Amino acid sequence: MGHSIQFALLQKEAIGPTADQLKRAFKAFSNLTDADAVRLAAGARGILMKHLGQDAARALQSAFQAGASEP
Repeated sequence: MGHSIQFALLQKEAIGPTADQLKRAFKAFSNLTDADAVRLAAGARGILMKHLGQDAARALQSAFQAGASEP
């Protein structure tokens, strides 16, 4: 009965994040690479990442917000 709740990181703006923005956000995670950022940026359409645990989703959201706000 231990269902784990899964979360997704959604895109708020019509224009998706750039590969550079994602690379900066992914620096905080050992399991995400620059290649992942490039691939995700190329296909960013609404749902950026899914099947995340709550802690990973919050950490990724925080890292992305910090990375996206840098020039």
